Amino acid sequence: MKKRIVSALISLLLLATTAVPVQGASARGVDRSKIGFDSLESYPLIITVGELSFEGELARGAKATEEDLEKAIAKTLKEFGKTEVEIGEAEAFVEKVARDRTLAEKAVGKEIKDVILKATGMDLTVEVIEHIVGLNDRPLDEFLLDTAVGAAEGKAADLLLKKAGGPVLQVTEALMFLSEKYEQDKQRWKDRVDAINAKRMLTDFYNKANANLKNIAGDERWNWRVSMDATDSRYFTFFDIPGNLEMWTFNISLEKQGKMRESDRGPFGLYTGSIQINIKCEMSKFDEGIKDKYQDWIDGLYADLNQELGFQWTYKSEGAKTEIERGIGSGDSYLDLSPQCTDGVILDFGSFSDDKLVIIDRKIERSTDQTFDNARFQAKDTMTFWADRESNLQYNYEPQYFNITVDGETLPAQYAGVPMAQKVSGEVPWDSSVWDYWDKNEKKMKIIIPYTDGDDGYFPRLSDVFR
Repeated sequence: MKKRIVSALISLLLLATTAVPVQGASARGVDRSKIGFDSLESYPLIITVGELSFEGELARGAKATEEDLEKAIAKTLKEFGKTEVEIGEAEAFVEKVARDRTLAEKAVGKEIKDVILKATGMDLTVEVIEHIVGLNDRPLDEFLLDTAVGAAEGKAADLLLKKAGGPVLQVTEALMFLSEKYEQDKQRWKDRVDAINAKRMLTDFYNKANANLKNIAGDERWNWRVSMDATDSRYFTFFDIPGNLEMWTFNISLEKQGKMRESDRGPFGLYTGSIQINIKCEMSKFDEGIKDKYQDWIDGLYADLNQELGFQWTYKSEGAKTEIERGIGSGDSYLDLSPQCTDGVILDFGSFSDDKLVIIDRKIERSTDQTFDNARFQAKDTMTFWADRESNLQYNYEPQYFNITVDGETLPAQYAGVPMAQKVSGEVPWDSSVWDYWDKNEKKMKIIIPYTDGDDGYFPRLSDVFR
């Protein structure tokens, strides 16, 4: 009898206290973080060229795009007869009720603890109080709506009677007063029930949205593909001018063909598609450094006289930025992946197109106005450098004037009996080192796949045996 009284009081108290009014729930949309589809089975694929490294992946499966996600949401909203705003309002409502419920449970637990302490002198542990409000048995929404709620009530009552002992009537009278106090607000219970129903609707909605997304995004999810969009860079010296930057990009998109050989299991087999390698050079250091190197390239500029007299030149550099770029690729590439690729294989790009772009078009203007031993030197000249593709570096030196003034008389300056203002043109042998890193280094590819026992030592999945 005592147990039934306590159980009834606990049930009444819980029904009246675990729902809290919800107001001001903010409108929002569908929570996209709850919807996703990713069936990828993926392994790293690494290509190295010298010390440069590029990582892609060997994968099969499908990963939903943003467009796929929006299609799935639109389809699910239509099936449920809901709008984004309505889903968002339901989300906010459920979260608000859950948040306030947690606060209410803590408050109820404290009041029960205080009632028991006052009536019996016993200070019940937190664990017992939590059992009384059903926290350790199951979520409260299940506790309240489950037809087998009596089991939980009975457990809480047993715990209470076991701990409280004899003065049960005092406890029940105190709990009766507490339950009547909370039972007056019927709206709290209604909000609680509505929140439970909204939560169940949201669960069904997101389950359906994920199922729709899987159908939309997963049409071709079993094709093995090699994909790479990776970059790396290195500094290099060009015509003895250091600090230039090569930026390398590998773009690879290959798809496995049908099973052509018995060994074509799992990811292994013949792949076809596109492979493009782009090497682009950032040449600002070269453009800046020409003025410090030109006397090493061009004969007839009287470097010894410059050194002897210590001419200080003022420079003005202009012209288009130097462009050097190389593209190696094929839109109809073949790649035969075998188990040996897990140890590393050398790739051959010999049959690929190989296009090179070189644009060097720089103009340097220099001038000086200096006096040495009562002689004033005034000079101004222009140097032009250009190259196209892999031609030698062409140069042209055009003096505008080189005069010397002594005792008020100005004459063209001469050096060793020859006027210094002499036009000079020529070329500097091409510096092929700009291409050497690609040309002289092996291109090695390796796939990182777990190694297991088997015919060939590798089975990513058992189902691969039958593919």
